[in-house]
Amino acid sequence: MCKSFALLRNTCRAASPWIIVAFTLERFLVVNFPHHSSIISKPLLAKRFICIILSLSVLVSLYAPIMSGVVLTPNTLFKRLLKKIKDSNGGGNIGGIYIPGVPLTATDQMTPLQQEKFFKKTCDILANYHTTYLYMTVFYTTVVIILPLIIISVFNALLIARLYRSSDQWASAKLELHEQELSYKELRDKKVQIENLKITWTLFIISLTFIF
Repeated sequence: MCKSFALLRNTCRAASPWIIVAFTLERFLVVNFPHHSSIISKPLLAKRFICIILSLSVLVSLYAPIMSGVVLTPNTLFKRLLKKIKDSNGGGNIGGIYIPGVPLTATDQMTPLQQEKFFKKTCDILANYHTTYLYMTVFYTTVVIILPLIIISVFNALLIARLYRSSDQWASAKLELHEQELSYKELRDKKVQIENLKITWTLFIISLTFIF
């Protein structure tokens, strides 16, 4: 369960920002190439991109379950005992970490009852992988947070500029829907234009929230 949770957690963390990147790019293309929106916004194409993003997210996150496991960590009682220990010249090797002034044996030398009393089992990174995990975390943070933030920020800035220029067109399109007699094709095109702009603003707010 520990390893499965680590994989699921990291996969969701990796997939979420890249799905936001995907619909940010989709909105950018739709706004800049409205005549091709029927091709760009195909549900089948969206499903394929989501499957690709999820697959890559699993691959990027595979290191998490490999390096994770059930480890012993000091509980509240143990921390209280540490505060009470003052007059001791010895030292202790607790969970692989040397703590001066604590005359306790290593956890592997403790009885199961002592381990249960002073330590709790948690799902965390195994001690052998701490250094490697640090480097993997830097890589993961770059791919999952920094890179998507840059892409979303750049394309949202371009999207704002494009929407600002097209705001008058949106107002005129709404006016034409109410005041002019349009053919079925023209009416459909105007409605699609208004709907696209509504969706664009909604998704823009979502991606802006992610940036914040």
